[in-house]
Amino acid sequence: MDRLEIKPSKTLCIYGGAFDPPHRGHLHCVLIAKKYFPNAKIIVLPTPTNTTSKNTKSSFYHRFKMVKLLMPPYVYVSAIEQRRKFIYSYQTLRYLKQGRFKQYVFQCIIGDDQLTNFTNWEYWKKILTLAHLFVIPRLLSKSAIDTLCVRLRKQVPMMLGVSVASQKPVLISSTHLRESVFEPPPNIRMYSKKNKLYRYATYS
Repeated sequence: MDRLEIKPSKTLCIYGGAFDPPHRGHLHCVLIAKKYFPNAKIIVLPTPTNTTSKNTKSSFYHRFKMVKLLMPPYVYVSAIEQRRKFIYSYQTLRYLKQGRFKQYVFQCIIGDDQLTNFTNWEYWKKILTLAHLFVIPRLLSKSAIDTLCVRLRKQVPMMLGVSVASQKPVLISSTHLRESVFEPPPNIRMYSKKNKLYRYATYS
């Protein structure tokens, strides 16, 4: 049975991104969400393309496979954005909200770097009325994140809530991995090496 058809807990944590490549920082975000929302469903959505940068370095197929290798078994990794040809997060949220998840509370997992640039997202105001934001600190202090949230609230009075994880930042990014600064998890490293996707300093 598809995990998404199991009796719901009424909270859906949604984590989207390019995952190019997926790394421990991504896994860290999911583990924190599980801690804060232990009974929630967690769905991870690799994007067909990266809408915030030039291009993804690896195909959707390989990124999807690597995300499935990285994530715990209780996480549902979905190809819905690829199948539906969705480009923007709002399209995905609207689709999920109009379907089997209409009774769920949505929690969008984002890093504080994404929060900083949130007003650059397409349909960002509509996103804030469909989903709560669950922010994972990476670089910013709690007070800096709170300030950003206040600014969003002023522009979108009807926005849903924002919560901030009280966790230590994880200073790792896909860009750093591609530049051979950090190692990926072993299974991702092996998959990448086998398929000649990225170069890491520790490859022999």
